[in-house]
Amino acid sequence: MKTKIFCTLLCAILFTMCTDENNLTYTLKMDGRLTVNVKDSSDNSIKNTKVNLYVESINGSLLDAYYTNNKGVVDFGEVLAGTYVVTVDTPAIDGIKYNPLKLFQVTSGSDKNLIINIQDYIGKVKVTINLSSYLGGGPFINLDVILVPNDLYNANLSVLDLISISEFSGKTDSQGIINFSIPSRRDFRLIVYNNRKDRKNALTLVNLSKDEFKKLTYSVDTSMYIY
Repeated sequence: MKTKIFCTLLCAILFTMCTDENNLTYTLKMDGRLTVNVKDSSDNSIKNTKVNLYVESINGSLLDAYYTNNKGVVDFGEVLAGTYVVTVDTPAIDGIKYNPLKLFQVTSGSDKNLIINIQDYIGKVKVTINLSSYLGGGPFINLDVILVPNDLYNANLSVLDLISISEFSGKTDSQGIINFSIPSRRDFRLIVYNNRKDRKNALTLVNLSKDEFKKLTYSVDTSMYIY
């Protein structure tokens, strides 16, 4: 465990001289107590999920890390007033992992009860896939599309293997479009494959921020999907 910051009173008393030299103005900087409650979109608590606490930013010092209890809560105790970042590394929820990041403030002398609904931390991507010009152009209709976690992806995996580890799947519509809502701060491989499930094409790597909306357009420059 990283060293925690415990104090009931602060540390430093700032003295400022007033106009009357016999008077002093001082400020006491107090701590605040921090708890984090992790829930899903149905308001169910998520137990045994790791919560990391960083100072000032995700690139700052890791102050502490705990797993949520049976009520989905981590109690970090008293921390100095200031800016912090919490990240949560959840188990799979309905087959999908989430990795929320929350920037927040702890104010002097106040308790902070941070509630994180993991399924609020998503982005949306709209993918348009067209036939290449030598195949006549226009929308590629009814094409199978999957999103595979990048840490599980291997170019040597078969289509069936990739389908088995994918977290999202669907088909392009009559305009060659498919939409996905995916967890923020996770890397996915966008992959298309044919009906026979014997050929595939990994088009790109997708990573979205919370509430980000991204548009991607591709022309599939191969005839392997035409049959």
